[in-house]
Amino acid sequence: MIKGIVKLLPSKLSHRVFLAFTVLVLLPMLGLQLYAFQRIEDGLFDQVHESGRIQLEQLKSAFETTRGMLIPEVISIEMNYRLMEMIEHPERFDAAERVGTMAEAFEKIQSRSGENSSYFHLQLADRHGHLYESGERRLGDVDAEQFVTSKGPAPGMQPVLEDSPAGKILAYYDQLTNAQGEVIGRIKISFLFTSWIYANTKTFLIIQDYYLIDRQGSILTQSGRSDLDPGTVRRMLQGAGAGPRGYVDDKHAVLLQSTPIPALDAHLVSGSKLDIYFGNARKIKSQFVSLFLVLALFFVLVTYYILSTATRPLLLLQKKMKELVHKNFRLHIPPGRYSGEILTLVQAFNGMITDMNQLIQRLKTEERQKESVRFQVLMAQMDPHFLMNTLNTIKWHATSKQDPDTARVCLALGKLLEKSLNVEEDLIHLIKEVELVHAYAEIQNFRFRDKFTVDFEYDPELNYALVPKLSLQPLVENSIIHGFERMKHGGHILIRVYVERGKLFMEVIDNGQGLGTEDSPRRKLRTRKGIGIHNLRERLQLLFRHEAYLELVPMPIGCKAVLCQPFLLSKPFGGGAEQRQAIEGSGS
Repeated sequence: MIKGIVKLLPSKLSHRVFLAFTVLVLLPMLGLQLYAFQRIEDGLFDQVHESGRIQLEQLKSAFETTRGMLIPEVISIEMNYRLMEMIEHPERFDAAERVGTMAEAFEKIQSRSGENSSYFHLQLADRHGHLYESGERRLGDVDAEQFVTSKGPAPGMQPVLEDSPAGKILAYYDQLTNAQGEVIGRIKISFLFTSWIYANTKTFLIIQDYYLIDRQGSILTQSGRSDLDPGTVRRMLQGAGAGPRGYVDDKHAVLLQSTPIPALDAHLVSGSKLDIYFGNARKIKSQFVSLFLVLALFFVLVTYYILSTATRPLLLLQKKMKELVHKNFRLHIPPGRYSGEILTLVQAFNGMITDMNQLIQRLKTEERQKESVRFQVLMAQMDPHFLMNTLNTIKWHATSKQDPDTARVCLALGKLLEKSLNVEEDLIHLIKEVELVHAYAEIQNFRFRDKFTVDFEYDPELNYALVPKLSLQPLVENSIIHGFERMKHGGHILIRVYVERGKLFMEVIDNGQGLGTEDSPRRKLRTRKGIGIHNLRERLQLLFRHEAYLELVPMPIGCKAVLCQPFLLSKPFGGGAEQRQAIEGSGS
């Protein structure tokens, strides 16, 4: 998946930087701003929801309190003996007295209602056709006799929603009876519910429309002019789509909240128009997004131009690098047109081309030198081969003449020449190096007539330790030529090999005349340059760098040469020389 995404990325540097700027800068900034606006809208919504809920509960509480005031007022009428007598026997009182008494009773009831008195209308009728009403407002013409004898709503102060010239009203009916249980009159208290809601919600902080809705979802009355969709109301009452923050009608952008009113078997619903609160915020959000996109487009174009300007020298550099091979590394970019980091890059490129040309020239020179050296080596190998053939001729001639000493010297010299001609080996086994020392010592003893002896002291486990080829021979030669120079006989050379702390030590100890003092000619002779000590030191430096050294240590009698190198053990595969000899023997 990651590889697939990587393949979709642009290949050019300018396009990649442009994409990174867009994805990592512009889009996160836009996302943060939209998130901030969303948080603001959520905060406003929560505030509207909570304030609307509180207002709805306050309105419900005020309604229940107001409704609860009606029953005591009806009871107060029934407890008024004089008033009940006028209702049962109106003929005992003149009309003015009856009207005055009723008006006084109605005024007392309304005075106890306080500020809600203007929203109550009382109607009382006796069975003789007399009708009494409170105040000057009339809620329509009423036939008193029909009002008393009708089979209208059941008595018991159960509210009934009715139409009136003043709008929807809640009507409470009750019958007035005498001591014998006979109905002598009827009372109706009308509550101007719509006007009461409008008056009680004028001071609310959150502007809302209020609706009284029955259980079927029909709107019984409302305080505003906005109509609700019946389907929306039914879904709200059924709880479909309602969340912890109420029901949101997305079509009309209205937040609906409801609370039940059990006494009316209905719900009191509030509707908050979200456009009133979110209109400016959404307008600002839309303006911000538009402005951000315009500025982002401007910055994108400017950024793309800057990137194109900055990467144009890189494209030129890329083109020049492609032309390097075809022009044999003979290119140069004029630095005068550039500045800053690009100038540094151009200068580095030009410097690299110069260094590469110099390196190529040096490699060509070295290659020519190698060819010359190889030719010289091939030419030089002709004489040693001729010498080897000559030695073999002398050896066979000495053997035929019964001269074993001469034959033995020729054989030893042949071994030395054979190893010298093998230029492919730099490191050989210690056992091979010991054989070369034996061959060299045999030649020198033949020359100096057994002037010295050579002994070896080392663990046979070190036979296959790797040592530089002809590393012991120069040290033995130094002891013979310079150590035993004034000795007639009795010379002794001890070669000791051991391992210590991961290092291989080879010591060549003689009993010759030693090194002498620091400035003595003897020391200069024993440490002379050439094929001897100096040559061996250079080979150690080439093979082991700083991990090997060679030093000459003066002793009371003679001299000790110490060669130290890393311990390298390379045993032959399959059991070594003994196994090879066994195989050769079985083959013969």
